[in-house]
Amino acid sequence: VRVEGKTGEEEEEGEIKKKRTKSIDQIFEHFFRKDKGGYFEGCALGIAGDTTSNVLWRIQNNEMPYDFNPKVWWLLLGMNDLTRMQCSEEIVVLGILRVVEEIRLRKPDAKIVINSLLPMVNFDEMKKGDEEVKMADFADFQAKD
Repeated sequence: VRVEGKTGEEEEEGEIKKKRTKSIDQIFEHFFRKDKGGYFEGCALGIAGDTTSNVLWRIQNNEMPYDFNPKVWWLLLGMNDLTRMQCSEEIVVLGILRVVEEIRLRKPDAKIVINSLLPMVNFDEMKKGDEEVKMADFADFQAKD
């Protein structure tokens, strides 16, 4: 299983990690590392802040080795396009579908799962010491003076 797109692994480092009982790494290993008792062998390749165009560029520019053939591609794409880049829903869907097309072109036998968009946490509020985790709003991602 290849997990492509935004992952919580990078965000887990730092202050946020202290607030959770189990890290994303532990959960991922539990399910996606056979040597750690997982059911599947997985590879998380997401980069925090990535957009569909970033993922597409990496696939098109040979950052997907020819002999890398996961049976399942799990895509978690779109939130950064909606929030940071302020793309319309239509553009986000087109970007995700374009990534799927590119994977299909290179790996026609791969199964592709498109994960629904996940809610985002307002990390700025968490850093201020708020006890309660708050969901991010579109306004949280607008440019600040």
